Amino acid sequence: MNKKSIHRSSDKPGAKNYTVIGNELIQNEELTFDETALLVYLLSLPINFKIIQKNVLKKCSGRISKGRFYSAWKGLVNKGYIVELKYYQNNLKRIGWEIYELPQNRVSQIEDTREPIALKSTKEENTQIENNILYTRTSILGQNDLKKKNTTTGTSSSTFYENQFDEAAAFLYDATKLGEQLFEYADKQNLSQLMEILGQQEYKKIEPQLKKYMEAVHRLGW
Repeated sequence: MNKKSIHRSSDKPGAKNYTVIGNELIQNEELTFDETALLVYLLSLPINFKIIQKNVLKKCSGRISKGRFYSAWKGLVNKGYIVELKYYQNNLKRIGWEIYELPQNRVSQIEDTREPIALKSTKEENTQIENNILYTRTSILGQNDLKKKNTTTGTSSSTFYENQFDEAAAFLYDATKLGEQLFEYADKQNLSQLMEILGQQEYKKIEPQLKKYMEAVHRLGW
């Protein structure tokens, strides 16, 4: 009797929004269960999602302790599944991350010294930047109008603030010279210090999204 004992939702005809991952990875005995779970989660994110370690930790809050998270993250880095890219922008060291289903040769990993494209000042270039931000927001949230959808479809409060968090985090990551380091100051008690680092003019540009980010963190209890 060949009764099916494994039932996968992705096997259903016409199934969508599923992440297909090789069994070789999931059953890899060289990975701990925490490493496997974290890697599967990271691989499920949109391909152009900005990987910010601190924000991933917040999203995993309640499912894994901080210690286990950092241990799993470090393990995946050491085994080549998470690759750290270091570069400089405006004389500040920045860190980026890339996620791989197949481990990369750590010996071949090189430091990325390319200068990322800085924010522009002309009207035409600012329009392009706004379009890029809109594209990022759409790819992360999978919708064009978060508040409208929340009202008309009855989206849960938790989902609403998780989406708000993603939108604001993506904007803030790109909007200042600090990049990922900005999230170290994204707290009420550190805002005066952040303003000193950025300058009042640059701070004003990010203030609305910064408030949105902090509100989402507070509402979600992160």
